[in-house]
Amino acid sequence: MKYTLLKPTSYCPGVKRAIDTVINKSKTSNKKMVTLGKLINNNEIIKTFSDHGVETIDCTTSEYLGVLQSLTSSNLVVFTAHGHNYNLETYCNEHNIEFLDTTCVIIKDILLKLSIYKTNGYKLILVGKKGHPETECYLQTFKDDIQLYDENNMNLIENEKYVVFAQTTISYEKFFSSIEKLEKENGQSHLIVENTLCQIPLSRQKVISKISSDDFDILVIIGSSLSSNTVELYNYAVKECDVKEVILLESLQDAVSKTSLLKNHLHAAIISGSSTSLKTIIDISEFISTLD
Repeated sequence: MKYTLLKPTSYCPGVKRAIDTVINKSKTSNKKMVTLGKLINNNEIIKTFSDHGVETIDCTTSEYLGVLQSLTSSNLVVFTAHGHNYNLETYCNEHNIEFLDTTCVIIKDILLKLSIYKTNGYKLILVGKKGHPETECYLQTFKDDIQLYDENNMNLIENEKYVVFAQTTISYEKFFSSIEKLEKENGQSHLIVENTLCQIPLSRQKVISKISSDDFDILVIIGSSLSSNTVELYNYAVKECDVKEVILLESLQDAVSKTSLLKNHLHAAIISGSSTSLKTIIDISEFISTLD
């Protein structure tokens, strides 16, 4: 089968920076390195970290403090790219635990901007996925001054000022449909919209929106089903892409197991989520090229 690799692909700059930071530190540190949660939702990276002596502690954000309390100054803690409550850094400093902050610079900028809004008396409304590490970072950081958008229960206080913002990896459609409903039910006068969607996933959506069934008969999206940006890309493609079939592949093994779904196509367009390694993309692409 012929294939075309669409661009951009593989890691976004924030993910690449986080991975490189951890691996480079592992080469120089004599401490036992652990990540609080998955650095990114990519099992291949977890294995790579393990090969470098870095343990991934698979825990929820609500468990972070408990995990920290089990560590000592012989450990080096890695905070993930999704962000975290900065009170955890205070705990580390007070207990002589070295830490490495790999928070995406986009999320750091959002946290700073939200802090300014909070200082100026605004309440925060987050459109995001409950339980996602980035969402939990905002909720734990701003506590009583923030609420997670709930389409069934969002009666705002009339004289209160609000800022609405997004988890960076949710869909454009979900964010702006939520805003539209908020404005319809509560008015626009006390509502400020901060578009905090990451432009990198959106750029990949724009690429696949332009592909045509005249050129491709299948679109292959490579990435983890646990990755928010990958799942949003897949969902967008199913709705908007002009090809006969869209398929999500997580690994070479996954591709092999789905050979029957991949066969009998002439030309595949291939794109990835922003937390997918180039090796995985190449391995799957080369496998696809062997199919009839």
